[in-house]
Amino acid sequence: MNKLKAINTVQYSLQLLTALLLLYFTINSDTPERITIPILLIFGWTLGFAQRRITRRRVNRLRKFFKADKFTGEFFGNLYLKDKKEFYTEYKKFINKTVLLLKTVGININTLPVLDVRSKGSSSIIGDRAFSSNAKIVSQIGDICIKEFHNNKIATVIKHIPGHGLAKVDSHKKTPTINKELRYLNNHDFMAFKNKNSLFAMTAHLIYKKIDKVNTATHSKKIIKLIRNKIKFRNILMSDDISMKSLKGSIAINTKKSFTAGCDLSLIHISELTRRRG
Repeated sequence: MNKLKAINTVQYSLQLLTALLLLYFTINSDTPERITIPILLIFGWTLGFAQRRITRRRVNRLRKFFKADKFTGEFFGNLYLKDKKEFYTEYKKFINKTVLLLKTVGININTLPVLDVRSKGSSSIIGDRAFSSNAKIVSQIGDICIKEFHNNKIATVIKHIPGHGLAKVDSHKKTPTINKELRYLNNHDFMAFKNKNSLFAMTAHLIYKKIDKVNTATHSKKIIKLIRNKIKFRNILMSDDISMKSLKGSIAINTKKSFTAGCDLSLIHISELTRRRG
């Protein structure tokens, strides 16, 4: 009962804070353009609460309600290889618990699955969040994840499209540059994201030099065209957090560039937005 009360308090606080922020931005905005962006950012922040999801060992905002530290992507990827029957049983239990908790706090979007293909020698920022170093296995588990969440009326966000697994630096701190040829990327990292029936996808803040030497995927018309036409993701495309150090512009510039390149939504961590405005 105490846990349920705490969850309800969290839900109410989120709703109240969102309303207050929207009111604040509306009052302090003198043009429609300045109103539109904060609304999108607030929506992105709401998604961001789910992004700090209960599957991610590094950040678990709801640890007191659901201890899931061992249930990493790597854990389920290894189980999938070892015993598919046991995998389906355990993964479905995990998803059902996740769904129950998300619905209890009023969240209907979860930023899963991570479809980045793990690569030896790359940054640990993806690490055990990845299902496997095999793109086919990543793709197969991704399909299962999307289907199970959709069956439970929870939308999914595949990430980080078109693939973050090759990054040798953490995009929260620096801009990763990928030098692999397009043919390799199409057959490996990009393949894991192909033909996915997810409502949302989140972009990677990486530069793929063989496609666009200047812009990260989030700001690249060329890469977003590839995401739409080759990877065939046709639904809602959102940026990763635009305050990350991989992107060099201001919040306003990064937001505008992401929309110009073809993103439908722009995501920012609310604490960073507050800090910069303060």
